[in-house]
Amino acid sequence: MGEAIVVSRHGGSEVLELQAREAGQPGPGQVRVRVAAAGVNFIDVYFRTGTYPSRLPYVPGLEGAGTVEELGAGVEGLAVGDRVAWAQAPGSSPFKVATC
Repeated sequence: MGEAIVVSRHGGSEVLELQAREAGQPGPGQVRVRVAAAGVNFIDVYFRTGTYPSRLPYVPGLEGAGTVEELGAGVEGLAVGDRVAWAQAPGSSPFKVATC
């Protein structure tokens, strides 16, 4: 189990909540990554305040880097233990399930 900052309602920094999160199982063509670093940028402020539309609740962050922990069916070119980085993947939570 990991933890993530979660935004459940729009507002100022007071709406940021640290919550326990389950590490999801990767589906076909996906990998689960243990996040070592997640990028949070000014656009995340726009999402948090409601200036830009966002579905609630959500985890801020659009990019990150980490280590592959588990492969879903059909994933090729990656192995458990590979270090990876990504961009434009909303919700850079502690355990990222990403489509390859």
